[in-house]
Amino acid sequence: MNTSVLTKIRLMFLVVILLGAGLSYYVYANGRALIGISEPLMTKQLPTLQVISRLQLEVAALEPTLYEYYASVDRDAFLTRYGANQKAIKEDMERLAREYVSASRMLSIRSAVTDISELAEDLDATLGVYGSDEEVDWDRARELLVEVSATGRQVKDRLNVEAAAVHKAVSKGGVKTNESVNGMVTAVLVFCGVIGFMAAFIGFYVIGQMRRSAAAAA
Repeated sequence: MNTSVLTKIRLMFLVVILLGAGLSYYVYANGRALIGISEPLMTKQLPTLQVISRLQLEVAALEPTLYEYYASVDRDAFLTRYGANQKAIKEDMERLAREYVSASRMLSIRSAVTDISELAEDLDATLGVYGSDEEVDWDRARELLVEVSATGRQVKDRLNVEAAAVHKAVSKGGVKTNESVNGMVTAVLVFCGVIGFMAAFIGFYVIGQMRRSAAAAA
């Protein structure tokens, strides 16, 4: 095999090496980008959704607790359940404010949660006189329960707005992830195609040169 053929084959192998290096860097860069997308998903967005979901359940649980208090006027049982509920709400509100939600949106959520807590305390003050010389203002108690229901819906709506914003960020990250993965798959397929083409070309070229050399020797 003459020097010209060997030089061309070496150049082709060099091209393959350069393409392989380029592909490796492309996959590495896209892999780092995928980590950059998945890390907020695991450390911030999914935990945010979990906290929001818990808060919705905790706020929703407050309403039947208050209705049960209205029906039974059992203040001791109410205080036990209400205290546990408020502790859970406070912890999740602090977690949401500390790690996930912006200050402006957190202020709106906190305002609604504070309103419903104040209504619960007003209801306790209204029903707490039961069994004493004072008469329970049942009309005021019913008004407070109606306000509790309306305020609870406000809390739910504001938490839903925050959850929707997180879902949007997750969807956006999913689109970027798909684009990165599709790009890497395409690059690998193109590289394989180029390798296959060059291998076929080298084989065809070498066989042709060998045949010509054999013919010349004959």
